[in-house]
Amino acid sequence: MKKILLLLFSLFGVAALHVQAQSPICAGASEFCAENNISFPASTNTPNPPASNDYGCLITQPNPTWFYMSTTGAGSAIINLSSTPSQDIDFALWGPFTSLGDALGNCGSLGAPVDCSYSPSANETVSISSGGPGEFYLL
Repeated sequence: MKKILLLLFSLFGVAALHVQAQSPICAGASEFCAENNISFPASTNTPNPPASNDYGCLITQPNPTWFYMSTTGAGSAIINLSSTPSQDIDFALWGPFTSLGDALGNCGSLGAPVDCSYSPSANETVSISSGGPGEFYLL
């Protein structure tokens, strides 16, 4: 299964990226930034994340994949997630954090996510309504 992240925004940026590996643990989150598409194989048989995080709407968290992103300017962002072949995708987004160290340092004690979806859909939309420059987010 591949998940494709289509980033439509003026907030994050720069080049398209094909992610070969991603981390199943928050503290090892992989960076992503792109103008167009990011594709990656879905995680399987990975450990469940720490129960001490607040996963918001996510009733279960099997096979987690963690990414971090930083903002380059102020504004809003929309991240479209889709799966090929069509498989369920769920997400939670935490932030903003003041630095990457701050974001990763909160792994294991993350508060409520700023956006979250636990639907049976193969398509999801992540949104940041008013990000500021230099902020970090965990997805």
